[in-house]
Amino acid sequence: MHPYKYNLAYIVRGVCVLRYDNERGKGDHKHLGAAEMAYAFTTPEQLLEGGVIFPYDAIHVDFTLQAKAA
Repeated sequence: MHPYKYNLAYIVRGVCVLRYDNERGKGDHKHLGAAEMAYAFTTPEQLLEGGVIFPYDAIHVDFTLQAKAA
């Protein structure tokens, strides 16, 4: 488990082609078109440098550090 809430999306002409996120209740996963599959998140750097190449103007990135539960 990690302390991040994240969303990385590759959007082409207004359509999300590829997205990595950890939506509540689903954990870490990725969307490739309409398909959804598990994704092993480790760090924000790994996600951004993980071999996925995006044109700069088509990226949406949102990382939030979540407070740890007591």
